Amino acid sequence: MKRIFLFFILSLPIVLLTCSPPPFNLSISEAAKTAKQLSYVGQIGPISSMSGNQGNEDVVFIPEKDGAGGITLQAGFLYSQDPLNGNQASFVAYDAGQGKYIYEGGSQWLGPLSTDAYANVLVQSVKSLHNVIAFQIDDVTPASNRFGLMIGDTIGHTFTPPAWIGLTAQTTGNFPPGPYSAIGISIIPTNNPGFDRAYMLLADTGNGMYREARYHVSQAAPGLTNPSSIFRTTELDLVGYGVIPAGIQRVLYYYDSASTNAFAMWNTGSHWTCVKWTESPPTVPLWQPMPGINHRIDALLTTGELFSTEDNTARVYDPTTSTGSLEAEFVLGDLRFIGEVYIGGVPTMLFSQALWFNQQVTFNVYSLPTSKVKTLGQ
Repeated sequence: MKRIFLFFILSLPIVLLTCSPPPFNLSISEAAKTAKQLSYVGQIGPISSMSGNQGNEDVVFIPEKDGAGGITLQAGFLYSQDPLNGNQASFVAYDAGQGKYIYEGGSQWLGPLSTDAYANVLVQSVKSLHNVIAFQIDDVTPASNRFGLMIGDTIGHTFTPPAWIGLTAQTTGNFPPGPYSAIGISIIPTNNPGFDRAYMLLADTGNGMYREARYHVSQAAPGLTNPSSIFRTTELDLVGYGVIPAGIQRVLYYYDSASTNAFAMWNTGSHWTCVKWTESPPTVPLWQPMPGINHRIDALLTTGELFSTEDNTARVYDPTTSTGSLEAEFVLGDLRFIGEVYIGGVPTMLFSQALWFNQQVTFNVYSLPTSKVKTLGQ
């Protein structure tokens, strides 16, 4: 079973000090060289394991957005993947009375682990107090794709289960009318303190055509709002023009508003295929294959570059070249990329590192200006 993390948050770092010594010698970590080039944001924990499955549980800390354009490490969300319990999310906060981090309410189950090369859960910290959104993606049945907000409460000590809503025209009022289902979803950070953006590739199950849509991700119910959903003029015949194969049920999808290029990637079981397109004239996609991009893409960075963390190795690709050239590569090891954010208006990448000791986990959070990511591969 494959464990794949996708996280997106907007942040301003607040460093926390802890009296507990780090339960792990970073110098012996495979990621030591990389971590030394990152900025230390703070430490969270120790916290009891969500599953008691140390050694098999892969877990990250997602800082909470404070609703004022920043983050706090005083509270946040744990996203865990392990063979026994699948995908889970929990809400934790620092309790001053107890002098430690505690779970607020129980863990919420987000589905089984992925059995293929795709992530089947996307988790997004929402820009408001104690809110997080999850996207659940079915590779076989797009009509089953859905999203839901989860809300934590440090007073009542609760964490609500997702209020699931389907990602189809029939179940989501913000979708364009017609038999649409979302088959590709990505979250792009913004410098606005109130929202991030979600970009989706929508499949018209009636005629095999596609539309591209844009939404705000915010605390406004139900979590996705529609300020200007359709940003291409009409449906695109991506299959007829040979951009993507017929019958595909799932892609990784990204849209670059600066270049107006869209990117789609899919896995055949043996390798990844990446393409990009734009629309000119209307309804006719101008596209090209990107054979140089052959590892799973996890983010479109604000620099316009594509970022992969497949196999715990970071790779930075330049999609403006004819094939999509590899610009940099470096080891992540036990570092997990949790998203690109804005800090003081500067695009910044965040990483989480889980350090285990006696069934407890402590998290280190690191940052790096996005403009410097290629220097880590030199």
